Amino acid sequence: MVFGSWFRSSRRKQLLAQPLPGEWLAIVERNVAVYRLLPAAQQRKLADCLRIIAAERRFVGCKGLAVTDEIKVTIAAQAALLLLGEEGYYFDRVTSFLIYPYKMILPAHGIRPSSEEDDFDERVILGQAFQQGEIILSWPDVLAGGRKADDGENVVLHELAHHLDGLDGQMGGSPPGLARDRQDHFHRVFEQALDQLRRDLADGADTVLLPAAAESTTELFAYGTECFFERPRELREQYPDLFECLREFYKVDSLAWFGGDGPANASAIEDEDENEEDEDENESMPASAADLTPLDTADQHFARGQELFEAGRWDLAAADFNRCVRADPNDQEALVWRGRCYLYQDHADAALADADRASRLDPDDPEAQALRGMCLAHLGRFAEALEAFDHAGDVVLDDMDALYCRGLAHAETGGDERALADFSRVIELDPDDAQAWYERSICQERLGRRAEAERDSAKARGLGWGQEGETERRRDGGME
Repeated sequence: MVFGSWFRSSRRKQLLAQPLPGEWLAIVERNVAVYRLLPAAQQRKLADCLRIIAAERRFVGCKGLAVTDEIKVTIAAQAALLLLGEEGYYFDRVTSFLIYPYKMILPAHGIRPSSEEDDFDERVILGQAFQQGEIILSWPDVLAGGRKADDGENVVLHELAHHLDGLDGQMGGSPPGLARDRQDHFHRVFEQALDQLRRDLADGADTVLLPAAAESTTELFAYGTECFFERPRELREQYPDLFECLREFYKVDSLAWFGGDGPANASAIEDEDENEEDEDENESMPASAADLTPLDTADQHFARGQELFEAGRWDLAAADFNRCVRADPNDQEALVWRGRCYLYQDHADAALADADRASRLDPDDPEAQALRGMCLAHLGRFAEALEAFDHAGDVVLDDMDALYCRGLAHAETGGDERALADFSRVIELDPDDAQAWYERSICQERLGRRAEAERDSAKARGLGWGQEGETERRRDGGME
């Protein structure tokens, strides 16, 4: 529609006429380390792109995560790196970014034991890209990937590379927008690079690419994109033709960002930047627990820990609650809060230790029992989890995470009716929880309610959940 295109163009011009808010720039400088390596013109381009992405794309917090400017700007700015050589496309076909407060354990059906080492690497994911247009991201991993300019691991770049690769309807390392002869060239280069990578891995050689890149040309394109933007020198040295294809596609020279010293230059800039005294920076979110300002009392640490927890900074919150526990090892409430922080960072064993200790200090505390139930469910000890949830009582009914875990525990022990009730309560509290809709559809199917199952499954897919056409990033083997 002509009027629609004109309106969008006019709106974008108005949006870009305003300077980037100072607090947004501080977020970019803090959470997108590569930004400081870009020449001024590309920094301005990145700022323009992030303004449009942040304004036009939908950002949805999942599992209780509240979407803040820091979350939105950090994701949009990392995404903008892929558009520095592009004009006119601002991930328009990304329907929404679904952001979770922790890594996700996503086997074929719900949470599975994270203690089963034989299959553990295939269970914990940092992000997913769906061909329908949804992008799922783990917020702690978005933050960790953005703050290191030279490690070659960035979940936002990876998942959006999958998105770009699939814009023509199929993924495979030959992205759209290429002439036919260039498509053939890309195909040959990626196949040859894939063969070389597999040989290198078989020979035990060190490679800049993670082993999961050897799964397919689709994964090679996504992992290669991460290295192209963060470890370009090593990528060019080991896989020169692959590097040149990515440079042709993204239309930027990432090598120039790292100067003659390569990626080490990025670390030097980061170290120099950390030594600068900046009053505005001191007022913003610390980069790590080591940067937290010491407070005078345990009560002050507890209050700040609660604020950081609500902001989704589980690592920083855990540090404050740890101060409370060190001051008073019997601070039962601080143990429960610290345990939640550990659980949301995927440290279920440590979280369970805190929950057990808190329960011994106060056997009647429902919050501690609810935390125990969640930890046990994450560890696959479903029968024990249900016992803990029974002790927690009604407190579970208003805790979406506890309800979700209890629902999984019921489902895994044959209690589909009870599981269905728990997932229904989660949906009542948060109608946009795609996981709950999906899990409820499984219960409906097993109970023989096929129409209801299809309805719930369709709703889950509409909210960004699906099994077809998805790609995943997994821990310690990376993304797939």
